[in-house]
Amino acid sequence: MDNSGSFSLGDFSLTVANTYDGLPLEDLDGLRGLTAQVVLQAGDGTSDDATAAVYLKTSIDQGQRWCDIAVIRFDADGGVQIATIEVESTPTPVSPTTNALADDSNSAIVAGIMGDRLMASILTTGTWAGQTVASVRVCVR
Repeated sequence: MDNSGSFSLGDFSLTVANTYDGLPLEDLDGLRGLTAQVVLQAGDGTSDDATAAVYLKTSIDQGQRWCDIAVIRFDADGGVQIATIEVESTPTPVSPTTNALADDSNSAIVAGIMGDRLMASILTTGTWAGQTVASVRVCVR
């Protein structure tokens, strides 16, 4: 890979139920894998029913269409989660989703799909208060 290293996919100030989109990280030709760290620091006053789903996505058509490759979920307590995604064969074709991977309470990873760019999106429910921040970092190779 020509542009390996550590990068930010965004620092997001979370407040109300919403979709928060980061800016694409481009120029990742030859991307073979990544390790992502998502940190969600919940602020004082966050509602008990608050949830956040952090989607990592890639694009193989220069950002025209995005495909979820992972979702990492948090409750109102926040926390830190790390995931590694590697390029491998997918035994059957995958229908791309955007902000819709694994519609259950668990985190999920779709291994094998890597384009030349990455992006993070966060879908929240409930009320996030008191300077709640989510940070998404990746080490790409």
